[in-house]
Amino acid sequence: MSDVSVLEVRIDHRDWMWKDLFASMTKICFLVDCYDQDDDFLEALSATPNRTRGSRQRSLILPSLQVVKLSRMRLCTLDYAMEIEFIDALLDTLIKRCNYGIPLLQQHLVRCMNIDKGDVNRFADIVPEDFWDRITELVESKEESSDDEEKGNDEEEEEFQEEEVLENDDEDEDSEDEDTDDWEEDEEGEQYDQFLPWF
Repeated sequence: MSDVSVLEVRIDHRDWMWKDLFASMTKICFLVDCYDQDDDFLEALSATPNRTRGSRQRSLILPSLQVVKLSRMRLCTLDYAMEIEFIDALLDTLIKRCNYGIPLLQQHLVRCMNIDKGDVNRFADIVPEDFWDRITELVESKEESSDDEEKGNDEEEEEFQEEEVLENDDEDEDSEDEDTDDWEEDEEGEQYDQFLPWF
């Protein structure tokens, strides 16, 4: 594995020990990452190797990395609901590599979701060559979908409660009308009784 220079990984709900994995692949220069975003993966891109006693060397576990391609990844939530979005963590990682004097030379964003031109422009001063396919695709996360469903259920429940209140008001009005009719019938009966002869 130490001679691997091109690596494609598919992060699909799997937890990998990225730092340990990359530590044995110091010659990787082209890295392709597909699907799920993983903060540990980003941290590994700018992680430093474990120092040996007496060593003062400042480097990263991926010193030869020059090109990263992100494919079909959701880089942001739809409404930027997260305090730190994945794209923010990605920017921090690339800045750390610059601070170590090992910047990324190229970044490719292919069919990445929930980003636009403004998001891509944020990489302009960090990565010399940033390639974006200009595909704008909006996708909700499972958490966002469940929040929308809960919100919809709450709204339906409120509407149902309002309908119940309206129905109760209608029933109260009907009962008042019935009471009025009964009172009128009783009054007419009393007036009629006044004219009946007593035997």
